[in-house]
Amino acid sequence: LTIDGTGQTVTISGGNAVRVLYASNTLTLNNLTIANGYSTGGYAGGGIYHCCSGTLTITNSTFSNNSVDWGGTGGGIYNYFGTLTITNSTFYDNTGNGAVGNPDSTSTLINTLIAGTSGDDCSGNDFSIASNHNLASDASCSPGFSQVPLDSLRLNWTSGYYLTIGWGSTAVDAGT
Repeated sequence: LTIDGTGQTVTISGGNAVRVLYASNTLTLNNLTIANGYSTGGYAGGGIYHCCSGTLTITNSTFSNNSVDWGGTGGGIYNYFGTLTITNSTFYDNTGNGAVGNPDSTSTLINTLIAGTSGDDCSGNDFSIASNHNLASDASCSPGFSQVPLDSLRLNWTSGYYLTIGWGSTAVDAGT
């Protein structure tokens, strides 16, 4: 299954009440915003819970304001025994133990920004050595991440859930 928002402004929201997506098979997401997802009861993956098999590929997407409660992991996304590839994407203002929770899985992140997380930016750092050109606002993500102060990113919200990078941001030209 492919969900492609190219040429549109597409936000898929959990309304701060439910997880946005549960994926257990092959799923491709392009040019989307996953926002306001919520997982309760100490469960993981406020935005997306990817479990057990299949491949989840995310490109040019934003994960914002997703959360888990009671010590849950992966406010933005939780990958458990699946294959995950994230390219040219942003995780901002997610709540939980890691905007990206990645235990017992190997994931590849390229040109991805993780910042402003309540808790560590990453949890279960099983990122592949192919991960590169990524920025995080704390030291919890590795390998393939450079740590930068949150204020140096100069992130700005515009209408809806559209995130822009301001003039002088350390993120400008930081990717490949």
